[in-house]
Parts: sequence; C-alpha cells; structure tokens
Amino acid sequence: TLRSLEIRADLRLREVHELLTATVPAKLERLSLLGGYTKNVDVAVFRAVDGLPALRSLALAPDSHFSPRGFVPALLASPLAARLVELGGIHPTLLATADLPNLRKVVLAHPDGLEALVERFGDRLQLVRSRLG
Repeated sequence: TLRSLEIRADLRLREVHELLTATVPAKLERLSLLGGYTKNVDVAVFRAVDGLPALRSLALAPDSHFSPRGFVPALLASPLAARLVELGGIHPTLLATADLPNLRKVVLAHPDGLEALVERFGDRLQLVRSRLG
C-alpha cells in the first residue's frame, strides 16, 4: 500500500536499480532520492527500467556533484522518465532535451537554462522553485 517513499541516505546505483525493479511496491506514486550516489557505478541499469508502473513523481538531490557522469541522461532516456508527470532536481537544460510527454510540473533548483525548458514544454508546464537549491 506504500504510495510515497523518500530516501535521504547515500545510495549506490546498484541499490537504486534494485529499488526500482524489485523491492518497491507496484503502487508507489512518488519517489524522492535525496542522498548522494556513488560516482563509479554503471548507469546503464536505468536504460532498461520498466518497473514502478504507478510512479508519476520523482525528485532527485539538486546537487549534481553527487551524481555520476551519465546518470541523469540515462535516467531521462529510460521508460521510467517517460511516464513522469512531476520531476525535480534536474537541470533545466537537460530536461529541455529529453522526451517527457507526460511532464506537467518541474521543481527547479537551477534557474539557468529556464528559457530552453519553457520553449520546449510551453504552456503545459508548471515551474516551482525548490527550497533545496
């Protein structure tokens, strides 16, 4: 029956992959991964993620210093991201290049690149300034 989960601890990407594919209930709608990530782990695990069928909201830690190279692009290219309605913690310029057909709300920690995001998604997007950033 769990519908929302927030994790503030540091995670290895293998733990995140296991979380996304095996151990989280199918009814989970909101997931916040607000800790850091180990930098030298293969991010290819996100390209094939098709779990979490109910997930519509994902929040990541806004400090990209803790994200390994390629983590966010791999996540944005995954089937998981295509289903999201709300997304937070990702730089606007990366969001502006992603195919996110259902995205309606973005929580921003980085105001740079906001113009590209607005141009890409137009009227359908609600922008919120994060207190975390």
